[in-house]
Amino acid sequence: MPKSGQLLLQTRIRCACDNSREHKSGILFLGYSFGLPAIAADVGSLKQEIVEGETGFVFKQGGSSDFAHRIHDYFNSHLSHELESRRAEIKAYANERYSWDSVAAITTSVYSRLRNSNK
Repeated sequence: MPKSGQLLLQTRIRCACDNSREHKSGILFLGYSFGLPAIAADVGSLKQEIVEGETGFVFKQGGSSDFAHRIHDYFNSHLSHELESRRAEIKAYANERYSWDSVAAITTSVYSRLRNSNK
Protein backbone atom coordinates (compact mmCIF):
# COMPACT_ATOMS: atom_id res chain seq x y z
CA MET A 1 0.00 0.00 0.00
CA PRO A 2 1.35 3.47 -0.79
CA LYS A 3 2.53 5.40 2.25
CA SER A 4 -0.14 8.05 1.61
CA GLY A 5 -2.84 5.36 2.00
CA GLN A 6 -1.29 4.11 5.23
CA LEU A 7 -1.13 7.65 6.58
CA LEU A 8 -4.77 8.22 5.67
CA LEU A 9 -5.88 5.09 7.53
CA GLN A 10 -3.69 5.88 10.54
CA THR A 11 -5.16 9.35 10.91
CA ARG A 12 -8.81 8.40 10.35
CA ILE A 13 -10.87 7.92 13.49
CA ARG A 14 -13.26 5.31 12.16
CA CYS A 15 -14.05 3.09 9.22
CA ALA A 16 -17.58 3.45 7.80
CA CYS A 17 -18.61 0.85 5.22
CA ASP A 18 -21.91 1.99 3.76
CA ASN A 19 -21.77 -0.08 0.56
CA SER A 20 -24.70 -2.43 1.07
CA ARG A 21 -23.65 -4.56 -1.93
CA GLU A 22 -20.25 -5.45 -0.47
CA HIS A 23 -20.57 -8.83 1.25
CA LYS A 24 -16.90 -9.32 2.13
CA SER A 25 -14.84 -6.24 2.59
CA GLY A 26 -11.08 -6.10 2.97
CA ILE A 27 -11.48 -2.53 4.18
CA LEU A 28 -12.92 -3.81 7.48
CA PHE A 29 -9.83 -5.92 8.16
CA LEU A 30 -7.51 -3.16 7.00
CA GLY A 31 -9.25 -0.73 9.34
CA TYR A 32 -9.00 -3.22 12.20
CA SER A 33 -5.26 -3.56 11.56
CA PHE A 34 -5.00 0.17 12.35
CA GLY A 35 -7.33 -0.20 15.35
CA LEU A 36 -10.22 1.63 13.74
CA PRO A 37 -13.77 0.88 14.87
CA ALA A 38 -16.16 0.13 12.01
CA ILE A 39 -19.71 1.07 11.10
CA ALA A 40 -20.88 -1.39 8.45
CA ALA A 41 -24.01 -2.64 6.71
CA ASP A 42 -25.59 -5.90 7.84
CA VAL A 43 -24.57 -7.81 4.69
CA GLY A 44 -22.63 -10.99 4.09
CA SER A 45 -20.18 -11.81 6.83
CA LEU A 46 -19.68 -8.22 7.98
CA LYS A 47 -22.24 -8.58 10.80
CA GLN A 48 -20.36 -11.58 12.17
CA GLU A 49 -17.02 -9.77 12.01
CA ILE A 50 -18.08 -6.79 14.16
CA VAL A 51 -18.46 -7.09 17.92
CA GLU A 52 -21.32 -4.66 18.51
CA GLY A 53 -20.20 -1.71 20.61
CA GLU A 54 -16.67 -3.13 21.02
CA THR A 55 -15.16 -3.10 17.52
CA GLY A 56 -17.92 -1.09 15.85
CA PHE A 57 -21.60 -0.95 14.97
CA VAL A 58 -23.82 -2.62 12.36
CA PHE A 59 -26.71 -0.93 10.55
CA LYS A 60 -29.58 -2.39 8.51
CA GLN A 61 -28.85 -2.86 4.82
CA GLY A 62 -30.34 -0.04 2.75
CA GLY A 63 -31.33 1.91 5.85
CA SER A 64 -29.84 5.39 5.56
CA SER A 65 -31.60 6.56 8.74
CA ASP A 66 -30.28 3.48 10.59
CA PHE A 67 -26.79 4.29 9.24
CA ALA A 68 -27.13 7.83 10.60
CA HIS A 69 -28.30 6.49 13.98
CA ARG A 70 -25.33 4.14 14.18
CA ILE A 71 -22.93 7.01 13.45
CA HIS A 72 -24.66 8.93 16.26
CA ASP A 73 -24.31 5.86 18.52
CA TYR A 74 -20.60 5.73 17.72
CA PHE A 75 -19.99 9.35 18.72
CA ASN A 76 -21.86 8.77 22.01
CA SER A 77 -20.00 5.55 22.82
CA HIS A 78 -16.81 4.65 24.64
CA LEU A 79 -15.36 3.72 21.25
CA SER A 80 -15.33 7.40 20.36
CA HIS A 81 -14.60 8.83 23.81
CA GLU A 82 -11.78 6.40 24.58
CA LEU A 83 -10.52 5.93 21.04
CA GLU A 84 -6.81 5.63 21.73
CA SER A 85 -7.18 2.85 24.31
CA ARG A 86 -9.85 1.12 22.22
CA ARG A 87 -7.60 1.18 19.13
CA ALA A 88 -5.07 -1.05 20.89
CA GLU A 89 -7.85 -3.46 21.86
CA ILE A 90 -9.25 -3.56 18.31
CA LYS A 91 -5.77 -4.27 16.90
CA ALA A 92 -5.31 -7.07 19.45
CA TYR A 93 -8.74 -8.51 18.55
CA ALA A 94 -7.87 -8.47 14.84
CA ASN A 95 -4.43 -9.96 15.40
CA GLU A 96 -5.86 -12.78 17.50
CA ARG A 97 -8.79 -13.54 15.22
CA TYR A 98 -7.18 -13.06 11.81
CA SER A 99 -3.52 -13.92 12.34
CA TRP A 100 -1.88 -16.56 10.16
CA ASP A 101 -1.57 -18.71 13.30
CA SER A 102 -5.35 -18.59 13.77
CA VAL A 103 -5.97 -19.37 10.11
CA ALA A 104 -3.52 -22.29 10.28
CA ALA A 105 -5.20 -23.68 13.42
CA ILE A 106 -8.66 -23.52 11.82
CA THR A 107 -7.41 -25.06 8.56
CA THR A 108 -5.60 -27.86 10.43
CA SER A 109 -8.73 -28.60 12.45
CA VAL A 110 -10.91 -28.81 9.32
CA TYR A 111 -8.47 -31.12 7.52
CA SER A 112 -8.14 -33.31 10.63
CA ARG A 113 -11.91 -33.72 10.89
CA LEU A 114 -12.15 -34.51 7.18
CA ARG A 115 -9.36 -37.06 7.42
CA ASN A 116 -10.92 -38.71 10.49
CA SER A 117 -14.40 -38.80 8.96
CA ASN A 118 -13.08 -40.74 5.95
CA LYS A 119 -11.60 -43.56 8.08
